[in-house]
Amino acid sequence: MNKFSLSILFSSILLATAGCGSSGSSSSSDTGSNNDTESAQSKSGKLLGLSGFSYESGSETGTTSDDGQFQYRTDQEVTFSLGGIILGTTTPKDYITLEDIAGDHPDALSNLQRFLATVDYDLSPMNGIIVTSDIREAAKDSDNLNFNQPSESFTIEAEALLQTELKSQLHADALQHSLENLLPQIEERNSQVQARLLRTFTYPTVAVSAEIAEEAQSVFDLMLQNTVNEGESPLELIFSATNTPLVLSSDDPEESTLTDLYAQYKSHLIDIGKEAPFVDREDFASKPADGGDVVSAHHLLVMSDFQMRDEESPLNVNILKSLIPASYYPASAHITYQVDDMIRTMRDYETDINKPIDMAIFTGDLLDIGGYNEARWGIDILDGGDINPDSGADDDPIVGNFDDGKPNDTYDAFTAVGLNGQDETQANIPWYYVPGNHDGLLLGNFPITDNDFKLFGVTINIDTRTFFDSLATGNKSILGFDPSLSLSSILDVLFPKIITSDPDRRMLRSQEIAEEMFISKDPAFVSEPIGHGMQHVIDQQGELKDGNLHYSFTSNNGLIKHIAIDSSMLLGPEGMLDLSEMAWIVQELQAAQDAGQLVIVSSHHKPKDIIINGGLLIETLNQYPNVIAHLVAHSHQNTILPRAGATDELGYWEIESGSMVNWPQQFRVLDISIDKDSGVGTIKSTMLNHESESPLHVAQRGRFLSYLERYLEDHILLPGDGIAATEGAAEDRNTFLYFKVPANVLARL
Repeated sequence: MNKFSLSILFSSILLATAGCGSSGSSSSSDTGSNNDTESAQSKSGKLLGLSGFSYESGSETGTTSDDGQFQYRTDQEVTFSLGGIILGTTTPKDYITLEDIAGDHPDALSNLQRFLATVDYDLSPMNGIIVTSDIREAAKDSDNLNFNQPSESFTIEAEALLQTELKSQLHADALQHSLENLLPQIEERNSQVQARLLRTFTYPTVAVSAEIAEEAQSVFDLMLQNTVNEGESPLELIFSATNTPLVLSSDDPEESTLTDLYAQYKSHLIDIGKEAPFVDREDFASKPADGGDVVSAHHLLVMSDFQMRDEESPLNVNILKSLIPASYYPASAHITYQVDDMIRTMRDYETDINKPIDMAIFTGDLLDIGGYNEARWGIDILDGGDINPDSGADDDPIVGNFDDGKPNDTYDAFTAVGLNGQDETQANIPWYYVPGNHDGLLLGNFPITDNDFKLFGVTINIDTRTFFDSLATGNKSILGFDPSLSLSSILDVLFPKIITSDPDRRMLRSQEIAEEMFISKDPAFVSEPIGHGMQHVIDQQGELKDGNLHYSFTSNNGLIKHIAIDSSMLLGPEGMLDLSEMAWIVQELQAAQDAGQLVIVSSHHKPKDIIINGGLLIETLNQYPNVIAHLVAHSHQNTILPRAGATDELGYWEIESGSMVNWPQQFRVLDISIDKDSGVGTIKSTMLNHESESPLHVAQRGRFLSYLERYLEDHILLPGDGIAATEGAAEDRNTFLYFKVPANVLARL
């Protein structure tokens, strides 16, 4: 891999996850002048999302910067081009859009968008369009292209000129969504950077008992040791990333410290777990009277966003945390241990209430970076068996294990209990997988392709899989582990650390992750069903195919139909559903209604995040009275939203569950029952906190890190997007959600 390709990847990741732009590459003799007259004639504008395109405005010429900046003369128009291809000409202003430079033909804007998506270096229109010097060189002798013509004839002309297939309208829609929504948000986030530097950070002031203070110090000591590089423990990295002081304790009783925050965390756990009060939500139906004839309909477990991350992968982007929180999660290395604790806690809950759970559904983002080992960790932790969440060298920074045999650091192997029954008193819990955007895209953003990128008859770049794999499986830590974006971390990019290579870090596409669902690492821990829903995909769709892993199945009692939707668009983090997929959903909904079945729909993205036909999905679900819930994820927060229909019977509940990598790290249990006398159904939602025998265990340390992360973000990075936002309000957690049961469903009981 050459340094140029590396710099493009790094810039692309910055743009996709943080929008960090450079000063641009425009050239002009006027821009540096202090003369008032000259300043009035030369100004800076922005064509947001277009990087590396040529522009000309009188004497001002150059290429647009990483964030689309250009220089223009106030007395001249500005023309944008790629080689001999003129994208458009317009009167310049501070912000120019594609609509401003597109021609007058009805298809001109779409033609322009499809062309731009085709020449995009990283093939990811969701983070804007990046053109490199190689692409400009390949295009320098090209003929002009007429954008003002019907799309059919434009496609023929463009493909002949580019000597490659023109991207579809889907790519155009993705680009438009990015330009209208994602990139402006990134700009706004960047504008807050300086304001963050002025914000004062304070620890909370709470009453701390001697017992909690002693426990906190033991936890902190283990956290600081949990690293193979001194000073780079997750505890230290999160403070470095947010530029905040790490004060563990103090002899001054008036000074608040991390110990105070730990005490606040411990006292808050009971407020959000299964012990917290339940809230009645009667948006669609009134709570039935006690003493009715109640039938148990379904008891299921909801899991979401594990985001198994190989912390030692060279493709880690921890260094971007100070720009965008989602680039680094301090609890990442603890996830396998947290999920195992969560499953054990769920089994104890089953015993306590004396009611087995019928099944579990995972609503996407099993992986984080996108590597094979992350997929195996996610599958194996749910199937059960031996887990070793350590890649490359066999690390053990805290030698040995705890006295009880439990792991004492995040590099220790252990045996996961899994969702299969462990003895004759436990039933197997079948678990079903629904894909998310991180399941098949590098870092949830970048397409993994198997074909070289060619334009104008020139190979611009090798396929992205080969490129990404060469980084991921190699022995150079390209992007480093320091999230502070200091000079040292920039030097890490140019002079990377040497690490132990590992072929198991190779990238997987979504179809390949689906194929892994059929493989059990340990035959003694095989869990149900075979393929975890992917066999249903084969039976119903004919094959496993990237971006089309839709399927349906029925609960054991035949009363509930599950419709699992693959909402990933494989072009970026947002979701999509095309009209053929919507037609399949309608077919499944109608079949369930005809059979007198209630319906639960599951997808990784909620409708708000499905940029193509998200609104249509809501309208469609609101047409069927037997739809009772839509299970979603993606945003890493607990939310329950009533989706009202034309009548109360047509309303359903949109239930979003949080992540295991962010606070509050919970599973949600849904217990569905029907009161035959009143015709009212109830979805009882119960939140489970994972529990361990000791607060020193790895999983418990990871959960505190997730609490700490959200606290710091709320006070430093993203005010208002902290602990309360992710855990949700009381009505988003422990609730009784009431719904009206259709007559043909009641007739079955």
